[in-house]
Amino acid sequence: MSLTSDVATVLSAYPSDCRPERVESLESAGGFSGGALWKVAAARGTLCLRRWPKERREGRHIQTIHAVLRHAWQQGFSSVPVPIRARDGATLIERGGCYWELAPWMPGEATFHADPNAARLAAAMQALAKFHLAAATFSNARSAPAPSPGIAMRLERLRALQERGCAAIEASLANGRAGGALLAELHPIARRALELFRLCALLVENRLAAATAVVVPLQPCIRDIWHDHVLFTGEAVTGIIDFGAMRTDCVVTDVTRLLGSLVGDDESAWKSGLETYGAVRPLTPAESGLVPVFDQSAVLLSPMNWLEWLFVDRRQFEQPQRVRERLDVTMRRLEHLSVKVNRGAN
Repeated sequence: MSLTSDVATVLSAYPSDCRPERVESLESAGGFSGGALWKVAAARGTLCLRRWPKERREGRHIQTIHAVLRHAWQQGFSSVPVPIRARDGATLIERGGCYWELAPWMPGEATFHADPNAARLAAAMQALAKFHLAAATFSNARSAPAPSPGIAMRLERLRALQERGCAAIEASLANGRAGGALLAELHPIARRALELFRLCALLVENRLAAATAVVVPLQPCIRDIWHDHVLFTGEAVTGIIDFGAMRTDCVVTDVTRLLGSLVGDDESAWKSGLETYGAVRPLTPAESGLVPVFDQSAVLLSPMNWLEWLFVDRRQFEQPQRVRERLDVTMRRLEHLSVKVNRGAN
């Protein structure tokens, strides 16, 4: 078994039962963050070695994420990968200019779309609600009810796109900097996204602005919980993975992110999913009122984020086809939102 020096050095910092018998590089494992994963077979069991993206330099924040996961596990929510402590007691190792962590490999696969039935939707929403209940008592993150930081961030992002972001995307399109087959293929999609953004922006901006005054409970939230991060074994959720975007916010940011990725614009499934979540962790009236605001703002901003990464920042992705698939999904939801805006619907 041949290991890179960084991988070998990091793994050597852990207890002997974590010594690798076999290591499989998964590269980004289909993700888009710029990190990397290795699947490690060891006496302790199957483990996941993660190298955080180089730009993630907030070691203290990552350690807080680890603390939240450990707290949730201690509260009885076992479907999270609690990082393993190295021999010196640390859960985070710095090596090669990056942070590294080792955690149990979570069982199951992200297969909801392969078999999208009601039992699986209920299991996903129940698991999210149980995680929220467990994480809510994390002492370091307790705070008084307040407006959602995520709402304010989205309003700021939307206004930045109106002021300069859309113009930067348009300039890149006009300059004809193809940047390869993917960007050339995406030109008409980008132009359509800009058209729909301008159609829907005022409505979403007004709703975000009003929502900045809404006071809600705040707690640790995953903020990037979507289809590929919820693992199923049969009908049961056996793992939730990738907590890198965790911040303190309103739970509705997770509820809408997960439902939107699982069921799109299926109103009946949304109703069922919200009811299932609420049976475990009831939403307050103020939280319920933020559901369309969080969802519609995500629908509006998501394709614009992708276009800015691709056309302005010129980010490179290992799997261009998956980027195209993600953009296609976000565009279908934006088209649906534009129809509702034209009809004057909520």
